[in-house]
Amino acid sequence: MGRGDVWYLPLNSVASDFRVNWVGLVLPFLEQQPLYDSANKSAYLSDPKNAQYRGTRLAVMLCPSDAHNQTPFNGSKSGETASWGDGWARGNYGANAGQGAMNGESQSSVVAGGIGGGGQV
Repeated sequence: MGRGDVWYLPLNSVASDFRVNWVGLVLPFLEQQPLYDSANKSAYLSDPKNAQYRGTRLAVMLCPSDAHNQTPFNGSKSGETASWGDGWARGNYGANAGQGAMNGESQSSVVAGGIGGGGQV
């Protein structure tokens, strides 16, 4: 769901319904405006239209001591995640929205880093 140019994740979403996470929201502040602009904001992240966007690895989101964060997450490897699609960039860092500081609603969330998530917190 989104409000203008601001995206958020409802707590009842499944990964195939994700439109963005906190990493997507901070991309312009990480000198990644072209990547932010490349996202199809009317499509879910799992949509093939956003494959390049969700698959872009960001060095700033990767812990240098994690040897496994270079391998993309491929949802097709499991029946439970098959609808998510393949090629999701991983990340090692997370954000806590507290009581809705990121989306204006009174709900908490922790979302793993990487444009599409699939990371470790």
